[in-house]
Amino acid sequence: MQKQLYKLYGAIFFITVLVVSCQRTEDPCANLLSEGMPNQIGVIFLDKETGESLFKIHDIDVSSIKVTNAVTGEIHKSAGLIYNPGGRPTPNNGIVRLVGIPETEGEHSYKIQMDDFGSIVIAYTSIKKENKTNDPCSSPYYYSITDIRIVDHPFSVFEYEGKTFPEIVVVEL
Repeated sequence: MQKQLYKLYGAIFFITVLVVSCQRTEDPCANLLSEGMPNQIGVIFLDKETGESLFKIHDIDVSSIKVTNAVTGEIHKSAGLIYNPGGRPTPNNGIVRLVGIPETEGEHSYKIQMDDFGSIVIAYTSIKKENKTNDPCSSPYYYSITDIRIVDHPFSVFEYEGKTFPEIVVVEL
């Protein structure tokens, strides 16, 4: 009798889970996590004498890299270093990448300080644009990042295998 009661409870539980999980929502975007990657910009630091990556030829402690808003001094928490000294060589190995930059229109600038090598100020322009997709889950607008530049040092735009990457700049320190 007790086994039959457990089987009955198990069947009721199974049917309840099945019914709840199969219910459809009216909102097609209810379970959408994200529309895509956040805007990112990157800086590759080269040694001005050798042209090699600073991270490849110097033992730079990642904690010595500080990224702050150039106007307010507030620390930019979503900056990081992509560097794998033992891994296979890739063109973006040794890049300081700023991720999750604010999505507001206008001019923005950040100071990247590397203890023993100095600092640079990187700036860019953010423009709000209409999103011309028919996808009901997309935002009606997005922010385009343009005119990425180093304002206090000579720089170049990163090129690899004949392709230009305007979201990555190269600077020698």
